[in-house]
Amino acid sequence: MQEPARRRTGPDAGPAPAGEDAWWHPAHLGGTAPTPAEAAAMDASDREDRIARGEPSEG
Repeated sequence: MQEPARRRTGPDAGPAPAGEDAWWHPAHLGGTAPTPAEAAAMDASDREDRIARGEPSEG
């Protein structure tokens, strides 16, 4: 979904903005967003932490 939009903006769009807006851009475009695999690992770790604290699980 994002790649077609990126192609429409072309190479002149430049790198991802620095600072607060970098969190949602993928690293290969200069941002700080995790890869899908990294995000899944972070979600799993968060889930395990919530279980260890006795908090209800999501969904």
